[in-house]
Amino acid sequence: MVCQLTVLMAVYNGEQYLRTAVDSILSQTYSDFKFLIVDDASTDSTRDILGSYDDPRVDLLFLEKNVGQTAALNIGLNLATTPWIGRLDADDYSAPTRFEEQVRALEADPAISCLGTHVWMFHDEPEVVDSIFTTPERHTDIKHALLRGSPMVHGSVVADRKVLLDIGGFDERYRFVADLELYDRLVLKYRTANLPMQLVGIRQHADQTSGTKLAFD
Repeated sequence: MVCQLTVLMAVYNGEQYLRTAVDSILSQTYSDFKFLIVDDASTDSTRDILGSYDDPRVDLLFLEKNVGQTAALNIGLNLATTPWIGRLDADDYSAPTRFEEQVRALEADPAISCLGTHVWMFHDEPEVVDSIFTTPERHTDIKHALLRGSPMVHGSVVADRKVLLDIGGFDERYRFVADLELYDRLVLKYRTANLPMQLVGIRQHADQTSGTKLAFD
């Protein structure tokens, strides 16, 4: 059977949290995927950490020039060959059954082009839950929620690669929260949904930029 899923991660100087994120992907109960990691010209030990993995599913791309996360994701998106693209940021965590649940839901409803999940917030250990963040489940509610912010957590989505390419991929004018602008284009043509399950942990730390007012502006 041909592999259906590529997990795409872009990382820049992610040494502090990277191993937890990568290990959470490699420990999935759904194991038939490719794991494409784009290193955005890191200057810390990120490349050494990535090079320490001996797993045939891992495909590493080391950029020689820093281009920013949005452009790095586009590079990965264009290199991927599978029908589906899953996302995780290099400081977050995927629950063991995440992709098993998402693939099952996508197979049950082929009309869905982008599927996210509910998430939980944590600081140091993914097992220690600080709070729960729920997202709207139905496409119509996701469209309405775009008026108030992001209705899908980008690190939780699995999306149809052809759909992402059809709408032009990520807009590289937005170095941060490019996913929010992406959903503006996506929901106009394609159906979305969120699974009502906490399947991704979002790490809270001082170096984050995606949730700041500056990023949203």
